Order: sequence, then structure tokens, then C-alpha cells
Amino acid sequence: MKPVTAALGLAFLMVAVLFAIPAGPARAADPNGPNACGQAGVPLGAAAGFGVLAGSTVTSTGMTTVTGDLGVSPGTAVTGFPPGIVVGAIHAGDPAAAAAIASLTTAYNDAAGRTLCPITVAGNIGGQTLAPGLYKSTSSLAVSSGDLTLDGGGDGNAVWIFQIASTLTTTSGRQVILAGGARASNVYWQVGSSATIGTTSVFVGTMMADQSITFTTGATLEGRALARIAAVTLDGNEVTKPAPATDGGVGGVDLSGERGGNFRMAVLSAPSWNPASTNPTDAPVHNLVWDTLARPDPVTSEPKPWAALGWTPDSAAKTITVSIRSGLRWSAGGAITNADLVRTFTQYGFTVTASGSNLVFNFTAGEPGRFYSEVLYDWIAWDSVGTLGYSGMFAPTPGNTNLLATNTHYWAGPPKLDSVTLVVASSVDDAACRLLKNRALPTPPAGTVDFIGFGLLPNDLTDERACTAYGGFLDGLGNPLNKSLVNANASRAEPSVSAVHNPGPRFMYYWLNVAGGGAMGDVNFRRGLYLLVNKQLAVQIEPSSKVTHSLISRDDQFWFMPTWEVIRDAGFTTIRDPLGTPRQDTNPFLGAQALDMAGYLDRDGDGWRQTPTGAAFSINVGVVGFSVDPRKTTIVGAYIDVLRRQGVNANLITYNSWTDLRAAEASGALQVALETYDPGTSNPRWMETFQPIIDANDPSTVTHLGLGKNSYTLAERRLHYNHVPYYNSLCACVPPVVHYETLEAFDRYSFSGWVERFGGINNVWSFGGLRLPAVGTLFVSITPFTRSVTSGGSTTIQIVVSDASGAAVPGASVVMTQTAGYVTPSSGVTDASGRFQPTWTAPTVTQDMDATVTAIVGKAGYVGAVVSTGLTTHAPFRPLDILVVVQTPTLGAGNTTTVTVTVTSLGAFVPDADVSLSISLPGGQLNPSTGRTGSNGVFTATFTANPSVRSIYRIDVTASKPGYAPGAGAGSVIVTPAPNDPDKFTRVTTIIPGFETIAVLGAIGAAVVILRVRSRTRREG
Repeated sequence: MKPVTAALGLAFLMVAVLFAIPAGPARAADPNGPNACGQAGVPLGAAAGFGVLAGSTVTSTGMTTVTGDLGVSPGTAVTGFPPGIVVGAIHAGDPAAAAAIASLTTAYNDAAGRTLCPITVAGNIGGQTLAPGLYKSTSSLAVSSGDLTLDGGGDGNAVWIFQIASTLTTTSGRQVILAGGARASNVYWQVGSSATIGTTSVFVGTMMADQSITFTTGATLEGRALARIAAVTLDGNEVTKPAPATDGGVGGVDLSGERGGNFRMAVLSAPSWNPASTNPTDAPVHNLVWDTLARPDPVTSEPKPWAALGWTPDSAAKTITVSIRSGLRWSAGGAITNADLVRTFTQYGFTVTASGSNLVFNFTAGEPGRFYSEVLYDWIAWDSVGTLGYSGMFAPTPGNTNLLATNTHYWAGPPKLDSVTLVVASSVDDAACRLLKNRALPTPPAGTVDFIGFGLLPNDLTDERACTAYGGFLDGLGNPLNKSLVNANASRAEPSVSAVHNPGPRFMYYWLNVAGGGAMGDVNFRRGLYLLVNKQLAVQIEPSSKVTHSLISRDDQFWFMPTWEVIRDAGFTTIRDPLGTPRQDTNPFLGAQALDMAGYLDRDGDGWRQTPTGAAFSINVGVVGFSVDPRKTTIVGAYIDVLRRQGVNANLITYNSWTDLRAAEASGALQVALETYDPGTSNPRWMETFQPIIDANDPSTVTHLGLGKNSYTLAERRLHYNHVPYYNSLCACVPPVVHYETLEAFDRYSFSGWVERFGGINNVWSFGGLRLPAVGTLFVSITPFTRSVTSGGSTTIQIVVSDASGAAVPGASVVMTQTAGYVTPSSGVTDASGRFQPTWTAPTVTQDMDATVTAIVGKAGYVGAVVSTGLTTHAPFRPLDILVVVQTPTLGAGNTTTVTVTVTSLGAFVPDADVSLSISLPGGQLNPSTGRTGSNGVFTATFTANPSVRSIYRIDVTASKPGYAPGAGAGSVIVTPAPNDPDKFTRVTTIIPGFETIAVLGAIGAAVVILRVRSRTRREG
């Protein structure tokens, strides 16, 4: 039996060795696979448009500026705005804020749930430079001992996500610095409790705090302050919603639905593209394509830092130092350097030098007040070598300067519009017809507009027009019908067209020939004439106007100081003529009394007043004729009547045009004329060059003009600007009568987001926020054709986009991202059935891997969506090879030996393989009989048996692991029972009759059998 037993043991060993031979070389990793640790941006959804968002309250102290929307929900309290400024919309407890909070919760959980390649950080990370990635802190995090630098390594799409279990803080003056192409839009801070940003700190990124966010005095943020549950507290801070890394909000797709569209604006002439142009009609367009150091506050008109962070005057050194904002860029993408700014302001005639990151304006030659009049509002338009560039929200397109395209590099973030088209209208009537026909069906005529981009007069709104050049209008019977921009008869108006009225700087005044001498050179006579002006009658005749006593409108909140207003108005009374007919008239007493006291009396009884010296005199009062402006002619006619009844020999002279009237003023043919003037700006800097004031040459007025020109601070400038109209009123040099409202007309359905302010809706704030009207929400599903894909294989992903009614939405933008593998095409638009079907190719893997494929979907006018689906990549089934080694192959009964199982595949050890052992005969035991291989691919067990006879035990082993073909192997153990002990037995002999014979015959038979077996064995061998 020994030779047979040895042969069986050798056979089992050979089988085990065969199973252990590798089947072939291991596969290489996919060289085209994505960087496994690259982070995708956090989708912010409806929260993306907000600069500040809180759950309970938003509170501001001081002059905080928030560029972006501001919201709170479910709370409703927003305090400190004004004086704080929001360049965007305020949503206090409304549906927009509620949607943003819901999106914030989703984004917060997304950021908190990231697990891909985390890097542990703790405590203070100031002074470090961090590459893109996921940074995880299990407690609090601070930027305190130095500045933190985020270096993108040249990748503008690099993403940083900070997971912070507790608080986030910065100490005073600390900064987060972006380098190597890093963008604030790609930095996310998920804060487990609350964040506090220290005094004057400079911070970047989207802060998503579970509780509250507090900014101390002077801290700035290029990013978003989003607090889920509690408050956002601000104190004289600057919060600027970051410009997206691309034209959209997430992955190049705008999820807010607010971006897109071409806005068409009517102008009366193509603008000059010379930044130094002083034509007021150019200013609104120039305001779109060139940036400025300051912008007027949208509510108060106070100059506020914009491209500049601030300015510091030094009257002793005769300088004003300007701190320039970082990140300014030309529309072509290049940085706007201090050298560019020096060249720009040198072009305007200023003495300026660069000092580090600052500009220093030198006013040794005088007139530092020009800084507030000109420097702050001059267009940033030339680079260091004098090449014209565009720094504003939009830029003219090459070959078509009437098409202004969005500046995607604008430091405050690109506007929501894709473009603005300037449509040159031949007249006011032409512009009005283009607007009236904007919604003509089935398609509007070419050249229609959404907005008339110049101020209108009351007649422009009410005049009826046939508009035959654009197809005209028909009534219900098919007859031609005229229509107007505003009409009490609904059939003669278009429901989509609205007029908007806002206070403005344009005013009506009486021009007086002060320099001409005679009675007009006498201030007392001029005061008497002014008191006879019927301002109440003028307001009744001139619609959309208000009585004024100052050259600065009362509605110009920052610049108008009521303490310096001089009221020159005798008041309105109703009197009856000798026939008892009521008429409107001024109270003649004050005006007549003023003339009497000035010595202008009727000494000879002819009904006309003479000068104090007794000389007769008369005055010529000019106005445009009735056919040009009937309202002005009526007002002056009534004034002539009052003058003559009060004994002033006044003559009415009418002119066929404003040009003729002004020529008569210049020639000295007139002593008085009714005029209008539109400064075109809320900043009363225009008074420095207003010719009637200069010609009047009143010493006090001129003195304060000079003091204003030499003011080193804005407060001084404002004070002297109010002194000018004060002394002008005292001298009655340029008597104002009414201030007009700014009248504008637009299609209220085309775009929303208008900012109504002093001077009208045609302002930079409007164009920064104009957006297509909301249509609804996109409903998006994402489905893979199969969720299980073999290594390197592919499947189709189907994205289906519909609206609230279930209708397909074609033309929606789709951008695909994935955590593993790759999608082709990675972006596109939905087809006519609302579908987009890219292909996902799985990575090459050596073990099963889960992946997430995400679709970011948006379309102008719709709130977009981000949807994801999970897939699994299965590794190819590689064989498991099993080697079973028994430490002691021959074992005595009751003894123990070690069984070692080694699992390999393709020559490599396989850890964590499931192993199961069994034995072929009863009486044996394995401990344990199941388990898993260790890191070295080995599993061990012990074997013991107690057979009654010598036995061969076969040990069968199977192993399995996901991604591998199951394997099997075997080993054997010979177990010998203990030998018999003769001392334990008693021999008993019993004679059985005939037994001897039977035993002999049995022995002979056994011998024959053995011989036959041996003979057969030899033959077979």
C-alpha cells in the first residue's frame, strides 16, 4: 500500500501546482482615463445667482455693497439696505429665496458627501499653498498665521472643496490668494457650523455654512456667503458674486434660466467709439463697453468704488491715491494693468503714476475736484501702448460695432444677456414703430426693438403713428388704425409696450442775458422777474414735471442738500378778471413788491415801469414757436401777460427752431428766453461747464465753482456743488422752473430685471441684470441603457428634458461629467423630442468600480437641473489559482497539522478572497473551514482526524472574489490509527469442527486471486 499512497499524494501536489501557474500578463491601466482625483464643481442650482443668502436674517451695518442677488428664507428680515447697496435683486421670503435655500441644502450635502481622494487638513492653514482637490478637516479650520494661496497650476477649471466639520475663521488682514489660473467660482467651503471673516480680510469662494456667516468691518469676498439656517451679518463689506469659469453657472450651463438672449435697443445715431467723446447721446452706450473707477449708487447716486476699491486724498501732498481692484480684464481676456490705467488717465490729461498696486494722481497744478468729476467716471479704454480696448460688461464685435457681445471676462461677472444690438432709427417715430411692432405675428418685421434707448418727451409717448413701413395696424373691421406708445384708448395701444417715468436731471429754466447789462444786469430786477414766474402753471402745462427751485433735482438723493435750497416762488392763486372769468395767475404781490423796492416804478403814469434812474426800458422774451413746441409757447405767452400786467414792457418773440432761438440769445437780441437743458448725469459736475452760469459771472457762484474744482474730498465737493445753485438762486442768474421726469418706453414682456433709478432705466445696473422672462423649470431624467458595463465597454446614456406640462424641450444645453470613464459627446443640445444620447465608456479596471455620470441641463428662461445616475464597471473574470500545502502530510490519529491555502491570479497574490475547505471522509475536522485570504493572499486552517483504520483524507478548497473566476484546489493527509496493544486482549481458542479444511480452501482461493491480479497488472503495464 505504501507505493499506492505515495503516487496519490504526488498526483494531488501536481494538480495544485498546475492551478498556481499564471494564465498570462496583467492588463495595463487605461492611459486615457480621467484623473481619478479631479473634483467636479458643486452644482448650486437656484442659489448660483445670489451673493448673500441666509435662512433667518441678513443684517448690514455701514456701506456694504453686494454684487449679486440677496435673499433670505424662511425668514424675511433684511436690514441695512440702504445705506447698503445690492447690485441685483432682494428676495425677502419670496419663492425665489425659498428655491435658493433648497438648492443650497442640496449643494451643501453634495460638498459634504464628497469622498474622492480626501486630503486631511487641520487647524491653521495660513501660509500654505494648496493644489486643487478635496480637503477635509474633522474639526475647525483657520487662516491666521499667513495668507493662503490656491494654485491652479495653469488649469482654469481646477476645483477646491473644503469640508470643515466645525468653524471657519480668518484673522484680521489675512487673504486667500488665487494663483495659477485659479478662479473664485471653483472654490467651495462647506462649513459644519459657522464662519467668521476677520477685519479687512480678503476671502474667495462660495461659503456654504450650516448655521451663520459673519463678516467683520471691511472684509471683502469674491464669492458667495450662503448660510442655510441662521443669519449673514455684514459690516461695511464688499461681496461680489464670482464670475463663472465659463459663460454659464455650472460646467458652462446656466441653471438659473436667467442668462441668454439678444436685447435690441433703438438709438437715433450710431455712437462714436471715441472714449473722449463729450456727446451726451454717446454716454449710455459707452457706459456698457467701458468700465469706470466708480459707479453711481443705484439708489442715491453717490459715487461708489467700482473698478477701484477706494481712494485716499492728501491735500498736503496734493495727491489722491487710488487702490485698484485686482482681477480687472479687457474683453479679450488680458489683465488690465496699472500701466494700462496710467496710460488711460494720461490720455485724459491727468498727471498720474503707478505706485505698487495703486495709482497716484497729482494735483500740484490744482483742481483736485476734477478727480470726482472726471477721473472717477472716465472710461478705462487704453492699454499701456495706447491701443483701444474694452473693459465694460459688453464689447463691440469685430466688423459689427452695433452688436455688443457679453464680456465673459468682466471682473464682476458677465451680464446675463448674450448681446445687445443697437438699432439705428431714423427718427423718434421710426423708433416708436419698431417698438410697437415688436410682437407682430407671426413674426415681427426686421429691425424691431425691445427698448427705446433715448429719453422721450410727453408728445413722443402720446403721438399716434400709422407705422406703414412696418405693416401698419388694422382695426376689427380691417381698416387702418394709428397707434401710440401710450394711449387711453386700449385699441390704439399695444399691451406689451409700457412707458416708465423716473425723476431725472433734465430741467427747464429762463435764460437771462445778465452780461448784456441794463436792467438785466441788476440782481434786484432779476429777482423781481423770477418771482413773477408761475411755476405751478408750468407744471400743469408740462406733463411729467415737478416744480424746482434748484439746478439740482430734489430727487437726486445724494447730491441735493435741502439746507441750501432757496425757494423763489410767489405761489399759485386763482383770481378773476374784471368780467368775472377765473384765470390762473401768480400772486403778483411778491414780484411787484420786489420791483418796487428795487426802484422799478411807473413814474410817468404810462403804465410801464422805468429804471431807478427814470429811463424807459423793455425786454424781449424769446421762445420756440407753437409749431415747434406749443407747451413752451403757451408758458411764455402766460408769462408775458403777467409781466405786462405788472408794468414790465415785455415783448414775445417766437422762433422757428431751437437753433434760431439760441442764435438770437448769442447775438444779444433777447433779454429772456425759455430754455431746457439735459445734463445727462446725476452727478452735477456739469455745472462747471454750464455756459449760462459762466456767462452770468456771479462772483459768489464762480467762487464756489472754483472751490468745488479744488475740493480734495467728496464731502467738500458735494457741499460746494450745493453752494453753486444756492448763490445762483440769490443772484437769479439762471432761474430754474421745473425738473422733468425721464420718460422711456420698452416691451415689458421681452426682458425683466430693469433697475429704476434717478435718470431712468437706461443705466449700467439695468444692463447688468436684464434677463429673459422666466418660463418655468426643466424636468430632466437620466437613464443608462445598462447599469453594468464590462471593463472598457460602453453604454448609451439617455437624457430626456421636458417642461412642467410634460412637453419636450428642444435646444436645452447639456454638459456631461463623470467620476470615472468618459462620455462622448461631452456636451450638446436636446433634439426635437427633448433627448440627448451620449455614450459612456467604462474605464479599464482590475476590480469592480462604481461610477457616477452627471448631466447638467439648462436653457434660457428655465430653471435648470443637475441629474446623476450610477453605473458599475465589472473587471474581466480572471482565474483564481489555489495552492494547498499540508504541513505534515502523514499524521497520527488525534494529532493536528496546518493547512495553508495560497490564492493567486495571474501571478499576483489575491487578498480578501473568500475561501471554503471541506474533507472527503468522516472523522476529520477543519478549523476554521471558511474565511478570507489576508493581504498576502494566504488563508490557514488546522486539520485533525481520528479514524479507526489507516485513511487518506482529501482536503478540497474553493476560492472566489468579485471580478475573478472561482478557483479550486486540493491537498491530502494520511492518518494512521493508533496500533493494537496485545496487553489489552485475551486469546481464546475454540475448536470448530471442519474449520481447518475451510480455512485451507479459503487460503488457496485467495492466492489464486492474487496471482490473477498480478498477472493482469503486468499485462496492463
